[in-house]
Amino acid sequence: MTKRKASKNHSARPRARKPEYKLFEDEHPDIIEDLKTVLEDPEPWLDTPNAHFMGSTPRELIGTEREVHLRDWIRRVKHRVPT
Repeated sequence: MTKRKASKNHSARPRARKPEYKLFEDEHPDIIEDLKTVLEDPEPWLDTPNAHFMGSTPRELIGTEREVHLRDWIRRVKHRVPT
């Protein structure tokens, strides 16, 4: 068994795992850009707690494993599926 050296880069926040889902052809890798296709001004919405996301703000989901829930919400709104 080999030992790993401790990293000298100690950050206060753990690194978020990249969400594991595939984008559709019409989706932008930057989720904010996709939000702009369903919301005229997504900035205020991003910082408002939302019941769909268990009270979290949508911005809190970005870059986490929970980002997939935000992507799903965008897909539902874009394709007129009830949320």
